[in-house]
Amino acid sequence: MDLISGIPEDVARDCLIRLPYHHFPTVASVCKAWGAQIHSPEFHRQRKTANHAQKILLTVQSKIQTQITKTGLLAKSASNPVYRLSILEPKSGSWSELGLGEELGSGLPMFCQIACVGHDLVVIGGWDPESWKASNSVFVYNFLSAKWRRGTDMPAGPRTFFACASDQDRTVYVAGGHDDEKNALRSALAYDVPRDAWEMLPDMARERDECKAVWGPVEEEFLDEAACPRTCVDGGAVMYMCRGGDVVGLDGDTWRKIAKVPRELRNVACVGVLDGAPHVGFFLDLKSGAWANLVSPEEFTGHVQSGCLMEI
Repeated sequence: MDLISGIPEDVARDCLIRLPYHHFPTVASVCKAWGAQIHSPEFHRQRKTANHAQKILLTVQSKIQTQITKTGLLAKSASNPVYRLSILEPKSGSWSELGLGEELGSGLPMFCQIACVGHDLVVIGGWDPESWKASNSVFVYNFLSAKWRRGTDMPAGPRTFFACASDQDRTVYVAGGHDDEKNALRSALAYDVPRDAWEMLPDMARERDECKAVWGPVEEEFLDEAACPRTCVDGGAVMYMCRGGDVVGLDGDTWRKIAKVPRELRNVACVGVLDGAPHVGFFLDLKSGAWANLVSPEEFTGHVQSGCLMEI
């Protein structure tokens, strides 16, 4: 059976490769042949090689809630925030909201961590939005099927403010944080997403709370004690972070200044790298050193707790 009747298979595949990622679930349901293509690793390798893969930024962001004041004016509500998943397509500048599964109907757990693994988005831990208790829950969203599933709970009891990083292929790593008694933890775990299985890893050399993880070779004391790791991000050959009002990059053993952080940024919540350019609500062109403002619609201006990047 032809992928598209009357069209050579390579041409038909090239048509499918050019589709926007959010059409994949619909296209995959049209017929078995199209579904096989959409779920084929070779299809996505060709899509990346042809430069048609899309880079998206996913963030855990609070919903903007407004209320009418006594004067009849609209004002942002100060009630407990409800967190959702926002998606930014940097190339087009378009924003959208990712629908949550039934078990997440009350919103994402506060302080949850998210990581991208292949075509899956993994949501781990956080505070239950109804009970405010620390949770060890795991939820996985697949962008090819547009479906949520419940993963195996994180073992060793609930932990909060832990480090989380992904190898982008199949595994999410969790380390540190603190338990229900506020005791900092040394333990580390690995979650194999396709197998839906957890594995305990060797303990770290010391306890680490409110820590940050970046995928790469294991190295103790990577940052000096005065450095805040929250904005560290792996840019491939260079590690980036915001420090002392600057964006700095680690090239070899030396940190060098890349650019000044815009004055409008008082508290950097999320840093990522797209095509070698770190962005923190603004885009930084590494060649010119110029910042460009990231325009967000009003409904996507809520507080950002965390984020991750995906190429699909």
